[in-house]
Parts: sequence; C-alpha cells; structure tokens
Amino acid sequence: MELINARGRREGGQVLIMFLLAFSVLMGFVAMSIDVGLILHERRSLQNAADAAALAGASELPESPGAAEAKALEWAENNGYTGENGATITVNTPYLGDPDSVEVIIEVEMPFIFARALGLESTDIRARAVASNVTGSLPGVALLALNPGGGSSFVKGGTSDLIINGGGAIIVNDASQGAIQRSGSGDVVASGGFYHYYQGSWVSSGAGQFIPEPVPVTTQMADPLSGLVPPDPYVVGTSQYSGGTATDPDTKTLNSGDYVLSPGTYWGGIEIRSSANVTFLPGIYVLAGGGLKIVGSGTVTGDGVFFYNTFDPENQQPNADGQCDEINLRGSASFTLTAPTEGPYEDILFWQDEACTNTMKHEGTGDSTSGVYYLPSAHLSLSGSGNVGSVQIITNTIDISGGSDLIIDFQNFLDIPVPDHYRLTK
Repeated sequence: MELINARGRREGGQVLIMFLLAFSVLMGFVAMSIDVGLILHERRSLQNAADAAALAGASELPESPGAAEAKALEWAENNGYTGENGATITVNTPYLGDPDSVEVIIEVEMPFIFARALGLESTDIRARAVASNVTGSLPGVALLALNPGGGSSFVKGGTSDLIINGGGAIIVNDASQGAIQRSGSGDVVASGGFYHYYQGSWVSSGAGQFIPEPVPVTTQMADPLSGLVPPDPYVVGTSQYSGGTATDPDTKTLNSGDYVLSPGTYWGGIEIRSSANVTFLPGIYVLAGGGLKIVGSGTVTGDGVFFYNTFDPENQQPNADGQCDEINLRGSASFTLTAPTEGPYEDILFWQDEACTNTMKHEGTGDSTSGVYYLPSAHLSLSGSGNVGSVQIITNTIDISGGSDLIIDFQNFLDIPVPDHYRLTK
C-alpha cells in the first residue's frame, strides 16, 4: 500500500509539473498574441498616417517640394507621429526623379508588454507610402454630389450597371464615413474617373465594382451654380394654362388627349397622367407648388424648356397645392425634353429651389433628356434602364438602382473642371 501511495504521489507530481509547463507555454502564447495584436493595430495606424502624409504632400507638387515636405510632416504630426515622441519620419521628393511624387516613411519602436517575460523588449515598425499628383486633362464632371457630410451621399445598389460615357467624372464631396456605398452585382463605370473628398470613405460589397476605384481630392467642390439668380414667378407671369392662381393654387392635371402647354408660372404645378400626350413650348416653366409629375403612359416632348420647381409664396399651408412638391418622372410615358440653348438658364433643364428638399425621381426607360439637373439641397433617385440622355447632374445626394444598365452620355454643359487630385501609387 505504501508503494502504491508513493507511486501515486510521484505520478501526481509529474502531472502537476507538466500542467505548469503547459500553462507557462499557453500564457506565453497568450502574451505573444496580445502583443502581436497591438503591433498590428499600431501598424495600421502607422500606414494610415503615412498614406495621409503622402497625399497631403502631393498636393503641393510639383510647384514646391519644400512645401510638400512640410505638409507631409504636418500630417504625420496630426496623426500622432513626431520626432519628439520617438518616430522617425523621412520625406523624399522628388521621388525617384519624379517631381509629381513624394515618398513618406514613418518608423517607430514599439515596446512589448507581456512578451518581456520571454526576454523580448521591443520591435521596430515601419510604414511607407508614395503619392503622386495625377491631375490630368479630363473633360469635366458628369455627376456632382454636393453634400459635405452626413454619409450615404452616393449609393448604388442592384444588379444594373451605371455607365457614364464621354469622359464624365463623378465627384462626391461628403467627408463622412460611408459617404460612398456600392452593393450588389452592378458596376459603376465612370470614363472620367471617380473622385471623393479625401476625408470621406467608400464601401463596396457584392460582385460589382467601381471602375475605376474612387480616389481622393484634397478640396470639396463648390456649387458651380450657387450665384445663379432663380426666376421670379411673378415676373415670369402666370401661364394661360395654369391650374390656379397665387392665392388659390391648383395642380394642372392632364388625364387623356393631346395638349400644348405654354411657358409661364403654374400655380400648383403640373401632373400628366394616363394617356395624355403633352407638348411643352419653349421657355421658362415655374412650378409654384405641386411640382412636376409625368406618371402616365403618353408622349411628352419639350424642346428648349426650363423647369424651376419651387413653392407658392402666398399659399404654403400643409397639404395645399402651393407647397413645394417633387419632380417625378416615373411613369411609362415616353418623354423627350431638352434645355434652352440660350438665355439666363442656358443648358439647364431642371432646377429645384434650394428651400425644397423633395426627392426628384427619374425612372429611365430609354427616354431622353438633355441638360443640367440642379438639385442643390435635394436627393435624386435614379432607376430603370436605358439611356438617361445627355445630362450633367448636380445634386445634394443620389441613389441609383435597377435591374438593367443605366447610361449617361455626358455633355459638359457647365464646363466644370475636375479638381486637382492625388493618388497613392505605392
């Protein structure tokens, strides 16, 4: 019995020793994994800082290499890396003889926390980025989302592709996380490139992709039409076909038959339903409340027309026809609308009052529009299929959806230049 007890004590001691050894090894792995996690986190922060510093430096090239170096150092410091806190920052410009490029290298020594128990004191971490001024001669901006912040300024979903021909670019001003979102199997193809304010971010999920991928610009683009004076509904004068008056607005509703409408102010807006066929004569159409709705199945044409969507200044009670309402082009009607080629509103097809935030809805089905869509504080919902037309879009925010491709044949009506932009090249 004594022999058995001794053997049991010996075997128990061996098990305890093995357990302690295994526990020590396990704790060593835990310590290393924690330190490795901290290193990876610091490595990501370091790379983000190097990227930002390189992009900032490139904004000064090729004019001033000295200013490029100073700005790169400034942005490294903005992200927490300076010589005073132990970081080594190297800025090389011109990079490899290229006056448009700058290289930024940031190196830090990171002490271990738990791995010191294994005799490891610290490790060196290094991040490198190269950025270039890649501004070129691009035709112009096809789609500008003005919203400076708030997220979801450009949203593309569904299985359809958005294709912008003619060298037109897309620019998104939004500085927020998730400013640009793409999901589903549809692509976004912009022949002039896709650009976003560098503080914003973009997300792409699903089988589709951005072609090319969005690249940052260092400034938000100003509204190119902010100084344009809108038409005065009283000066324009009441159209003979208006459904109402300033004091008693009423929507002009057309259900069936053939109609010719003359320019002027429509107190209560215009709604085209059912099988009505409508021709808009050239000129200025002020929609003073009620908006413009083409929701029927007829044919709508207008050559040299300009629509200004606003409210009735004399009658804006809740649910009244004088309230600002939407522009809705979502019926099965076939419509062909082109903007004026001269006058104060040359090349502008739709303009929505900045005080009106109603969503404009355009469901393309092969219909044709030509001119500028200007929605400075509103949302544009673009869907359907086929060719939207030769348009240039300036909107606050936009979403695009649908099951078939949407095509925009860009025409640079307003001659909006693509701003200087900078790309990470390494």
